[in-house]
Amino acid sequence: PNIIDLTDLRPNVTSPAGNPPFDDTYGRISSAAESVAKISALESEIGVKKDLMRLTRDDTSVKDSIRSVEQQISLEKLKLELVKDYLTDEIKQLETDLQAKLAALRKADEDVARLERLFKSGALTSSELASGQLQLVEKEAEVQKAMQTRERYQKTLARWNEIVGETLDDQKSK
Repeated sequence: PNIIDLTDLRPNVTSPAGNPPFDDTYGRISSAAESVAKISALESEIGVKKDLMRLTRDDTSVKDSIRSVEQQISLEKLKLELVKDYLTDEIKQLETDLQAKLAALRKADEDVARLERLFKSGALTSSELASGQLQLVEKEAEVQKAMQTRERYQKTLARWNEIVGETLDDQKSK
């Protein structure tokens, strides 16, 4: 039975095709390159089988064989579509998370401004002000980390799209 394995966790820090090192922790890029190569090989195999079909009179076995290869191609393209959908959804979720963290940062910034006014008026101790400033620094770090994560996924999707290229577009035009 054909089982789609979506848990490919092999680390790969170098990109196929000789591109500079790239953080592809989950192997999505190398997996995409493997799928594209497999699809290309299978499509070539179909061409050979069609040529064979023209030369022989036994069309049914060749047609069955072609159908089998076409199913393998469809499966590889489905796996690529699932990864693309996952990456796109993940980027949307990361964007939502980033917006929430930015809102929390703005609130922390407003809180620190308020705390500074209270400190200047003598209504607050320096340790209370420092506590608010520490929370602001923590929020800034969270925003920075969220931005880096989103950017990493965007780079992964861009590189993935370069590798996959028009492989999936062929399926939509058929």
